[in-house]
Amino acid sequence: MFDKVVNDETALVITDYDLTAGGQTGLFGSTIVDWCNRKLIPVGDYSRANKVNLPKEPNQYEIRVPQDTAKAGQFIISVFDGFTAIQTALISKWDVLEKKSSPAAILADILGRPLEESRLALYGVKIGAPNLSLMDSISKNQNVQAEKQRFIAYLLGHLLLNVILRFPGPIVDCRSLAAFLAIAESELPQIQKQFEKALYTGPFGTTESLYWVSDVEEILESMQNGVEAVAGASVGKLNRLILEHALKKAFERHDCPRCQGDEGGFICAFTRRTICQRNDCSVASNAWIPQGARLCRIEKTYYDEWAPILGF
Repeated sequence: MFDKVVNDETALVITDYDLTAGGQTGLFGSTIVDWCNRKLIPVGDYSRANKVNLPKEPNQYEIRVPQDTAKAGQFIISVFDGFTAIQTALISKWDVLEKKSSPAAILADILGRPLEESRLALYGVKIGAPNLSLMDSISKNQNVQAEKQRFIAYLLGHLLLNVILRFPGPIVDCRSLAAFLAIAESELPQIQKQFEKALYTGPFGTTESLYWVSDVEEILESMQNGVEAVAGASVGKLNRLILEHALKKAFERHDCPRCQGDEGGFICAFTRRTICQRNDCSVASNAWIPQGARLCRIEKTYYDEWAPILGF
């Protein structure tokens, strides 16, 4: 029945994890997710009745929809528009994009940021379970232009949404920007105007403000005159000192109990707290975090708890 209403023209599918209420015993959203993955259709899932059974983190080719109804609506629209924008860009510029040497080069062109290609390429490390249908699909349809475009849109959309935007590196959300500047998140409204030129306006960027880190760094560099490097200071502390000097304002510190908010510069990809490079604060792990996520580390307390269980 499902395959009668969903086909190759379907842009996005959203499913509840538990579909048994309608009498379909044993039918779960995971079945729909697997079916859509085989068909290269972007799919998101959520759960109202079985929240405990639904993993908190999606794999690379599964989109996790927020539980909150208001947020879910905005998120679904953003995801739909994001995949549609990528597909449209591929079709309109196919003569140019098909000659690109890598997915990262295509994505950088679509985002209008060719200089970011090398940074985006570092996200080639796969996060979560891969979609084995990808290689099967491209091998069967490698000479069909429409199928190649659909395949690349599916690949790039998930890479951008579930990996690049999930693990801050070239692009950061507001929480990660606050971590990079080593200030409390509550201070962000005070500095948004200063970083307007760094705003990201690409696919999946409509539900919250996102920023290009390279532009943030250029803005900070333009403010740096008169601020001397402090020996031993973290990148976050130096960024905050530059900001405070330029705006002539002292900013509230973040709530790290180890440095009392003095350091910073990084964000834990899992606890979402501001951290720094102190040995008692965080660790780096290429097994958990893609190489391109240069603003991500793992909070040491979280790592110490889970690393032995996961075998790292």
